[in-house]
Amino acid sequence: MTTAPLLPSARRWPWPLFAAALLLPLAYALYTGHVWEDFYITFRSSRNLVAGHGLVYQPGERVCAFTSPLGTLLPAACAALAGSHDQAAIWLFRLVSALLLAATAAILWRLADRLRLAALGVALLFGLFLFDGKITDFSMNGMETALVLVFLAWTVAALVAGPAPAWRLGLGFGGLLWARPDGFIPAGVLLVGFALFAWRADGRVDRRAIGRWLARSAFVGAAIYLPWFLWAWGYYGSPVPHTIVAKATEDPVSQQLALLLSYPTTLLTGQAHLARIFMPAYYYLGGWPMGLFPFSLALTLPAAFYFLVPRAHPVGRALSLALLLGGAYLQIAPPNPWYSEEWQLLAMIVMAVAISDTTRLFGWLQTTYGAARRHTAALRVAVGVGLGIQAAVWACTAIQMRINQREIEDGIRRPIGLWLREHARPGDTVMLEPLGYIGYFSGLKMLDRPGLASPEVVAAFRSGATTWAALIHRLHPDWVVLRPDGIRTAAAEDPGLLRREYHAVQRFDARDRLSTYDFVPGSNYTAFDAVFVVFQRRPPAAAPPP
Repeated sequence: MTTAPLLPSARRWPWPLFAAALLLPLAYALYTGHVWEDFYITFRSSRNLVAGHGLVYQPGERVCAFTSPLGTLLPAACAALAGSHDQAAIWLFRLVSALLLAATAAILWRLADRLRLAALGVALLFGLFLFDGKITDFSMNGMETALVLVFLAWTVAALVAGPAPAWRLGLGFGGLLWARPDGFIPAGVLLVGFALFAWRADGRVDRRAIGRWLARSAFVGAAIYLPWFLWAWGYYGSPVPHTIVAKATEDPVSQQLALLLSYPTTLLTGQAHLARIFMPAYYYLGGWPMGLFPFSLALTLPAAFYFLVPRAHPVGRALSLALLLGGAYLQIAPPNPWYSEEWQLLAMIVMAVAISDTTRLFGWLQTTYGAARRHTAALRVAVGVGLGIQAAVWACTAIQMRINQREIEDGIRRPIGLWLREHARPGDTVMLEPLGYIGYFSGLKMLDRPGLASPEVVAAFRSGATTWAALIHRLHPDWVVLRPDGIRTAAAEDPGLLRREYHAVQRFDARDRLSTYDFVPGSNYTAFDAVFVVFQRRPPAAAPPP
């Protein structure tokens, strides 16, 4: 394992690169104005903490309705500084996230020098990182993505550097857990990869010293995370976030086991979640070119199997194995796009290492045998085309989220929440699936499916009430907010339910406005939330006859 100092060229920090890592996301946020639906689930808890109601979604109910501790406490700090101005708090959090992305870029630059990446590998790494649509969007729309990435990059850099003060690697371990409780997954697979390849391949490494260093680092990481772990256990009654408990009710253990067992086959055939991590968010709803699938495969499959290449870069092989193992976790994790960015970053680093190795191989062939000149040119063209595709998807994602924010988030979901705030009574309950905007702007008690903020829904799920009709029968919400497909599903389960016990009081429809746009990338994603109907429960005397 190399511990050589930085190259002279690397000491001259590329400030334009770091400025791009800082300013591009902020420009994206300024253009799109996008605030993610799930951010408002977290932000309601943040606001309640600032208001003195505790770190809870519903005052009086100690339910951990968020997943990331830092992703909730930092917005709370921003809200405390901004006062009652939500947009000011959101922009403060965006600024923090942009600074974290710039810090991630700085760590990657140091890492690129330590790994002696070729210029083409460096171009690929930073081109993919700066122009990844999901990384930019989820770092700017209120999610914890920038926190996860900076601690992941820090952890990788600490592992590459080898035995050093334990606080460096321990900070990475603890930070990953504070960013998201599943942070032990990337930390664990990284340790497996480095144990099998990076440290084993370096004959100069003292394995006993490695063991002592890892033990001390694990102690530091545990000490960093333990205060939150103990506090959450005492405050909520469990250290496991309720969001994880709720999502676990959707997929039975047998189904998750089947997904794990099928992982090798689905990965080789391009059907595994890992093979799709470079696709746009919610690509599976449709509206994106099918040609993006080969692009994602070209970035993921070689990276996942790079560890099989003999005599390849040991750190690259270690990261490759970690990526492959992480793909198994993606098979059973919720299919949400914000679970992919950390694995994207590992794939970017591995592909940069692989491109650098290939460039050196072609250079050696050209010097020794006068061959491979065309291959080198073709490799440069391939990298250029890949970065062009990445930038085009980034730009299309910006257009998509700008339209979605304007027509769906601000045009449909926020107005539903404000309408309910105006028409509902303070103690009313609302059953729905999209908890974020509607829950935040209504301020009402929410019975969301699958129960991210509602223990009642989780209990109903566990007792077998998993359909819309069964949940309505079990919990008797005062209001129900459904998309058209939810209405059809409820009608198929119990044809007379909504007519007998509820009546439609308001319809929110953005389809006419959406039809005025000539170009909507990923249009099916926007159309999915274009129509909602609000139902109010009938008084018992007003129920229609059978």
